[in-house]
Amino acid sequence: MTEVNIVELVTRIIEPLLENPSELDVKVEEAGKFISITINSNPSDIGRIIGRQGKVINAIRTVVTAVLAKYGKKTDITIVDGNQDK
Repeated sequence: MTEVNIVELVTRIIEPLLENPSELDVKVEEAGKFISITINSNPSDIGRIIGRQGKVINAIRTVVTAVLAKYGKKTDITIVDGNQDK
């Protein structure tokens, strides 16, 4: 599985949830069998990505983990808001 496919997978899952989908930025860093995914979004959309009691982000983690497990990879997903770049 390539980085482009992972970015596309995460983006397609998250974009419909957001009020500001154009501000979504998904970055992937791969180190051996470990893939780090960073989701950067508008601060007003962070709650939509996390969901009540973390149910949405946990579901996203489950899907991504299942897909990457097929390729023998492990993952970590981090969410940051758009203000951290400034």
